[in-house]
Amino acid sequence: MNDTKGKIAKSRKTATPTAAPKRVRGDGIKRLAKASARALRDNGDGITKKLLGKALRGDVSCARLLIALAEKKTPPDPAKMKMPEGFESASDMLRRLAAEPEWVDPLNDPDNPPPAPQVETYLTNTAP
Repeated sequence: MNDTKGKIAKSRKTATPTAAPKRVRGDGIKRLAKASARALRDNGDGITKKLLGKALRGDVSCARLLIALAEKKTPPDPAKMKMPEGFESASDMLRRLAAEPEWVDPLNDPDNPPPAPQVETYLTNTAP
């Protein structure tokens, strides 16, 4: 009986200690963004063809991703943006907009409800 216990105990594998994760220098998000940009630059055509193929087979998430990538626009350069006419600077525009009264929806204003609908009376029976 002791031999069986010894064999079972010897056959069990001991847990190996896990190695500590390596410390990586730099911001992980920036490194991930650079790596994904590099992957898109190198494999963009293949990725687009795969997404299109899956979208044509009915994969809605691939179709949405393909459309989102196609519609992606870069934000405008603030230095090239023009101020709307009548405003000197962004702070002037914000100041004037903040000074305006708050808009109140006339249909949902509890102090001034909209008039009740008029009931048509021509449909009533006028026969003697």
